[in-house]
Amino acid sequence: MTDGASWRNAVLAGHTDPVAPRDSATVILLRPGVGGAFQVCLLRRAATMRVGAGLYVFPGGAVDAEDVDDARACLPWIGAQPERWAAWFGVSREHAASFVYSAVRETFEESGVLLAGPATHPLDGPSARPEGAATGLPPVDRSFAAMLAHRGLTVRADLLRPWSRWVTPRTERKRFDTRFFVAVVPPDQEPRVASPESDRLVWMTPAEAVDHWDAGGLPMALPTSETLRELAELSRTATLDTILELRRDLHPVEPAVRRRANDSVVLVAPDGREYQPPRIAR
Repeated sequence: MTDGASWRNAVLAGHTDPVAPRDSATVILLRPGVGGAFQVCLLRRAATMRVGAGLYVFPGGAVDAEDVDDARACLPWIGAQPERWAAWFGVSREHAASFVYSAVRETFEESGVLLAGPATHPLDGPSARPEGAATGLPPVDRSFAAMLAHRGLTVRADLLRPWSRWVTPRTERKRFDTRFFVAVVPPDQEPRVASPESDRLVWMTPAEAVDHWDAGGLPMALPTSETLRELAELSRTATLDTILELRRDLHPVEPAVRRRANDSVVLVAPDGREYQPPRIAR
């Protein structure tokens, strides 16, 4: 038995405490499709990545110290204020704000989509695309949100909606507690591969993505495939506008772990289906 399997079994038996999950945020980017359908943006993690190499993911990543500093600094933004996000997420004001800052920062760093605009921008208008957004804003000695404020820009929290919360199974050594957001890509912007962490970007309807997954293609982690399956079902009757206005249940979802006779384990989706880890060609 490998060290990894021994540690996993110790966690399952209650002899070892699971690793505390790290806060993270991810954004499901949507755009109008053909015939009233909508499409979702997926990035493929580069083969060089230590975590999730080859998997198709939504833009996102861990909340970092600068996101927390921005939350403590109470930097202004457009849209629902931190108190409302705190109520949605069931956390403190600062904790909720750090998720929003992280979501905007990670989306820009990974896809080039900047959910920000001039501080005086009206709530119902498109986002502004500042000079340099297509190639990355010049670095300065400050956090991302503070850098935006320095350039007369502010986070457009009104473009984001809370969607779900997933927690990495307790048997994993690297765990995340991830808040999922949903946003429609502003009409003046086009997502692209903006980070060496990814090597491909695709657009497809949620139903197409699920079909690829079910056929053994488009490798994804369980939260991604389950989110797409949910969006595919909603797309039968929902439009982009109604998707953004859905009232969401944001309770944490942690996939169950089922042990098999050969001492291997398999993850179980919330509806009881077993998740088969994808085979990724190297």
